[in-house]
Amino acid sequence: MSQELAERTDGGTLVRLLWSQEQDAVRLEVYDLHTGEAFTAPVPKAEAMQAFDHPHAYRPRARRSRGVATRRGLAAVGAGADGVWDARHEVGGA
Repeated sequence: MSQELAERTDGGTLVRLLWSQEQDAVRLEVYDLHTGEAFTAPVPKAEAMQAFDHPHAYRPRARRSRGVATRRGLAAVGAGADGVWDARHEVGGA
């Protein structure tokens, strides 16, 4: 289970910073409310707030989101096996 460390919406972009207790790892989730594009990225703990403040600097370079993102889906699943949010991985409940 992941714990939300921070969340903000700015200019139509939802940014979430989450910490996984099981993996002791931080990840960034970014969702564009206008286009539906979304991505997740692992973040070194020492860079967590920098990633939260500048999320697009952490966007995976060669990958693009697939499917139609929903806030519930993004919150529920985070990243697929390839590190990219994918609607096919959606599970129930956040």
